[in-house]
Amino acid sequence: MLATFVGLSMLLALVGGIATLLGCVLARRLRVRQARRNPQQAVVRERTRHARQLAAEWPLLAQTLGLGYPGSVDPPAPLPSR
Repeated sequence: MLATFVGLSMLLALVGGIATLLGCVLARRLRVRQARRNPQQAVVRERTRHARQLAAEWPLLAQTLGLGYPGSVDPPAPLPSR
């Protein structure tokens, strides 16, 4: 019984890995095909991807340059006094 569960879990992991790999390969091919058909959209998409990557790797620089970093540049507003 335990061997069956172990075997099924290994099979599930194998099938999941293969599905993930196929998804990545097919997505990349689809993206390349779309880039060939619409080069202007591909340029915009690449700029956006680069800005997101920069924001993820260098959050303070991206925040300073205003590259869409989710943090706020301005300090929080003071609370109203009662």
